[in-house]
Amino acid sequence: MKSKTVFISRSVFSNSPLRVNANYELIGKSLIKFDEVIVDTFPKADWYFFYSRNGVYFGLRQLLDRSILDSIKIGTMGKGTAKQYEDMQDRVPEFIGSGDADHVSREFLKVAQSEKVVYVRAKNSLKSIQENIGEKVEGTDLVTYNNYINGEVVIPSTDIAVFTSPMNVDGYFQNKKVDTARILIALGKSTKKAISQYEDAEVLMPVEPTEASLKILIDSILQS
Repeated sequence: MKSKTVFISRSVFSNSPLRVNANYELIGKSLIKFDEVIVDTFPKADWYFFYSRNGVYFGLRQLLDRSILDSIKIGTMGKGTAKQYEDMQDRVPEFIGSGDADHVSREFLKVAQSEKVVYVRAKNSLKSIQENIGEKVEGTDLVTYNNYINGEVVIPSTDIAVFTSPMNVDGYFQNKKVDTARILIALGKSTKKAISQYEDAEVLMPVEPTEASLKILIDSILQS
């Protein structure tokens, strides 16, 4: 029986649930390039909300005196971003979202309403949380990195393709050399919506936008 292949649009660590007892070949590579954006000042606020692991990485590596964050509450979009923050700062964020923009917006508003929030993000971010919350909090943008499609990546043809962001969707479907995977999986509603702009096909989603939940979904697909 031919081994099944799975593509995911980001790098996957060796200890990831996706690599544990995997009965498929996993190919993980981002279709996006990232460049640091120099930050002049880190504003004072009640909260710093990080959208992504890259936001944490490119932000904290520029912050020479990280002790200024000690008095600021930290929020993250999901568990992966929270883990990146904990690894770099040895501190667990006060708010860890589920990764789903609508749910995160509702839950974060419960703890941050009427407070000042700095949204740490990419230059080409969808800004989903601040768009959902609107003026219910006093928000400020802090762009720490630029993100754009890497047209030099060679995209493999696989049985399953997993997309981690709308921009990665664009990078995949705008590449004329790739054969679209038969099974498409999206992590998050905005990513699923982006796929629908290219493909009129069923797009699956794991119960949670985590690698553990994704592994369960992939295993169930391959066993069916």
